[in-house]
Amino acid sequence: MGHTDLQKSYLDEEDIHLIERDIFWNNDSSDNYEHYLNGFYTCKYFYTELVKKIKPSLVFVWGNLLPQSIIFKEILELNNVPSFFLERGFFNDSLMIEELLYKELNSFAEDRNNFRTITSFQYYNRLKQFYLNNSTSKYPENHDEKLESILQQKKKEGLKLITFYGTHDSIFFPEDQIYARKISTIFKYTAEAARFISEEVNKNPNLILVIKPHPADKNDYSLLESERVFVTKNFFNRSLIEISDLIVVGNSTIQYEVLLSEKPILLIAKSSLYNYDAAYIPQSKKDFTSTLNEALEKSDFELKLNNSKIFFESLLKSHIYFYTEESPGKNLENLIKFIITNANTQTPDSNLSDRLYEFEKNIFIHNQLCNNTENSFRLVQTNHIQNKFHPQLPLLKEQLEKKLFDYYNYLSNNPDIGLIREAETLITENSFIEARALLHRAVEIPIFKTDALNDLAYIEILEENYLQAFNNIITVLQMNPNDEVALSNLSYLVENNKLDNSFVNEQLTKLFRLELQLNKFNSFTEFLEYERTMSSQYQERKKFELKLLPDKPSDFSYTGYCFVCNDVVPFQVDFNYAYQIDGRLIPNWRERLVCPGCGLNNRMRLTYHLIHTLFNDFADAAVYITEQMTRFYQLLKKINPDIIGSEFLGETIPLGSVNHSGIRNENFTKLTFENEKFDYLISLEVLEHIPDYKQALRESFRVLKPKGKLLFTVPFNKNSDTNIVRAKVDEDGSIIHLLPPEYHGDPVKKDESCLCYYHFGWEILDELKKTGFKDAYAFTTYSQEYGYLGGEQIFFIAEKGN
Repeated sequence: MGHTDLQKSYLDEEDIHLIERDIFWNNDSSDNYEHYLNGFYTCKYFYTELVKKIKPSLVFVWGNLLPQSIIFKEILELNNVPSFFLERGFFNDSLMIEELLYKELNSFAEDRNNFRTITSFQYYNRLKQFYLNNSTSKYPENHDEKLESILQQKKKEGLKLITFYGTHDSIFFPEDQIYARKISTIFKYTAEAARFISEEVNKNPNLILVIKPHPADKNDYSLLESERVFVTKNFFNRSLIEISDLIVVGNSTIQYEVLLSEKPILLIAKSSLYNYDAAYIPQSKKDFTSTLNEALEKSDFELKLNNSKIFFESLLKSHIYFYTEESPGKNLENLIKFIITNANTQTPDSNLSDRLYEFEKNIFIHNQLCNNTENSFRLVQTNHIQNKFHPQLPLLKEQLEKKLFDYYNYLSNNPDIGLIREAETLITENSFIEARALLHRAVEIPIFKTDALNDLAYIEILEENYLQAFNNIITVLQMNPNDEVALSNLSYLVENNKLDNSFVNEQLTKLFRLELQLNKFNSFTEFLEYERTMSSQYQERKKFELKLLPDKPSDFSYTGYCFVCNDVVPFQVDFNYAYQIDGRLIPNWRERLVCPGCGLNNRMRLTYHLIHTLFNDFADAAVYITEQMTRFYQLLKKINPDIIGSEFLGETIPLGSVNHSGIRNENFTKLTFENEKFDYLISLEVLEHIPDYKQALRESFRVLKPKGKLLFTVPFNKNSDTNIVRAKVDEDGSIIHLLPPEYHGDPVKKDESCLCYYHFGWEILDELKKTGFKDAYAFTTYSQEYGYLGGEQIFFIAEKGN
């Protein structure tokens, strides 16, 4: 594939989890890690080249659970290509646009109380009739008539039948944000759920259970079979649903068929149905049996049935499309109209228009349009799409291509496109009045706003209206604190004393020194809910950071406010420890965005900021920090002269003693301090290098005073519920690498490095509480003003009780 350069690129934690999940998906061994790693790079290379060559205007990506699809979607977003996940809808005959669908569903679910009075379910009734008349199974079905006879006989004997529909285990896999949103609150895997449910059924002689695994599930469930527990992949779904008294299901489209059959559902995963109160949902294994009994007794079932009808009404009014002529909702023509609407926006101030304009500007589409009078825009179409989806698709496709072509013509011919160029020509001719009129018009168009304000500031400087120039500059810096033109204009004002420097500093401080926004999380669930609301903001931050990068990797500066130096400074950024995304080198923002004044990087400056924000009595407190040979330690010592720091110097120097350089030797798992000595204990990027980190947590608890606090950072996978063990120490002391070795710098031995044993997940909060801490929580924050870039940084605090 020619992707050898890509193979040298840096893998972040999300990449690693994607590879691990692919191994899990295929029920394979981690011994084949290199094979899957190569597949990961192959996908990235292929999709990157595909986007470069086709230059699509809009893309639907099939399946939000497939690792390949997740890679493709990320590459599309990095290239500013509008894209949506496409999924199978209710049945084989329908499609859903997932990203929009779930937003509308969540909004609708919040307001469902307003729909309690609905009595006529027109869409629902049409859908139910459609299902009964038309729908076929997603997978080829066989039928075990012998098993059906056995089940029918047992039902005649008065036993109730529960059917558990298994999902491919990867649906429950908790190592990634997309999967975690769908994870069961009780079970991590289908196999675990099947085992637990079979045990519950065996306790009740009045119940029988059918376990119907997913067709792609490779697990062996035969050991679960008994006189009242049956395992089969061969049973017509509609027949099985019809004779069942209750269906237990995870995140599977089978739930739609169950609802339309008006049977009760016990839901064990966070599917689209989760917030509608249309299913029975156990919250833990403890209340599973009681919820199961409620479902079998159909407690409040009429209410849940009504809610399921509301659920379907909302779905059919949302982005569900059918490619059959007898569609109960929107048909494929509506889907084509949706594509046209989203790929052809005739207003220059829309987000999509902004993206298309940037695309147009970057590849010099003007020249293409001027030199080519034919329709240059083509949609990819296969015979499968043409034959199976819709007989009118070729005509609709042609219409869409024409609309796209017309839109690009619109961009190139619209008189507003040349506003800035015309205004700047007038400025060179000293026609300031005419130029100012054009620029005030351009300010109202988002894609021109920055350029227009910078040009207006330039005019004001030429006419010696320095305060007005400064106001325009500040407005630009609010949108982008590193706009080079605005900073150049500002430098002119400052260096030539055109404004009072104290006034300028005061205004810049107001602009940059904002209150730090801290987001506190007590659990993985809270964090996932927060992330759900932050998707668009995350994308905007990523775009902002990409725009800062030079065309070729070279050191550059970023203007922001250093909390340590208490000043606006040009933070220095280099490409040491950088990593690649789609062939582009990205700085290690966390470690290599450094203040030229105090010398602290992003992470250290933020830690200093947090200490000032959260620990008001830090200067007079008893403090221990697990480092001593760092610039950060020296800075904290200026605030608190009595602070104690240490390094691990090995076994040749007694623990607790100080070497000839004044460095104290401490082992974090065997601290020499007495009990309850410190108010605060700070540990930055240390625990991951300790095989028995839990002992270090116990030591932290021991040496902290009542109400004392532990503040620490570690390599952390924000989308993982569990810790990731990269390496472990065997009984004989040898190191076993479970993942490719990862090493970090050693502050004591500059020419050596420290092995990383762990990347931590959210279970660290539970481990802290088990250690004895009264409370444990995480903070995240991000700030363009302070130069805390590269995604939200995460810190942990554990509080000791009285």
